[in-house]
This record gives sequence, structure tokens and C-alpha cells, in this order.
Amino acid sequence: MKRGSKLSTNIDYLLVNKKGGKALLVELKTERQGNPTSLIKQLKAYRDVKSVDRFVKSIKLVLDAKNRRARHKTKYDYLRKQIADKLERIKEVKLLYLIPGSLKEILEEKKQDYKIDYIVEFKDLEKHYGDQDWDMIYEYLQKFE
Repeated sequence: MKRGSKLSTNIDYLLVNKKGGKALLVELKTERQGNPTSLIKQLKAYRDVKSVDRFVKSIKLVLDAKNRRARHKTKYDYLRKQIADKLERIKEVKLLYLIPGSLKEILEEKKQDYKIDYIVEFKDLEKHYGDQDWDMIYEYLQKFE
């Protein structure tokens, strides 16, 4: 969270299942981390928020912030409508890194210490789902390998 602004800074994507029992934090990396210090800082932030209580508290702070600029207000109003009723039912928070192969070794070394649940390389994604949009995304992500 950005200090004093209550804007989220760490989660690229947040997935919450329909029943509300699980949350998945998704971090998308498109290049090798240039600064190991910033990667460690990010990993620490994710590890700290994987506690269910801390996760729910952090999300509520972001959702309940007042005086947002219009461009942020729409985004957070939408997020609030989608997950507010599911927050209290969350029992588990997992972390997924979606990465180019160049980051695999670094993240595998950190997996235990920073409680990374899943590490998926772009090359391991399914190539075709019968959808042109997915085909385009898949081809684009392969360029980062």
C-alpha cells in the first residue's frame, strides 16, 4: 500500500473464489528483476500479507479509503462490489508468480522463506484455449522467455 494514500501497490491481480474461501495473489513478472533489493522487499510484503487477518485488514483499508481521484474511485468501487461480501469468509491466501524462465532459479531459492505457493513459467502455460485473445496473450508472453 502506498504510504498515506491507501492505494494498492503490491498485487498485480487478486482472485477470490466465488464462495469466498480462498484468495490468490498473482504477480506477473515480464523481465528479470534488475534490483534484487526490490524483489526481496516485494517478497517480504507478500509474505506478511499472506496471513488471512492481515490480508483482510489490508484489503479493507484499500477499499474503505475516502477522497479518491475519479480514476481510482471507479476501480476500487468495482473491486468493493466484487469482493466485499467474500472477505470475511477467506480462510486461505496463496501466492502465484507468473514469470519468464530467467526468474525461475531466483524464485525457487526464495520459495520456502517467502511462502511462494506457485511459480509458473510462461512456457508452461497452455498454448491454445480456442480463443484468439488467449492466443495473442500466449504469443506475447513467450517473447519474454
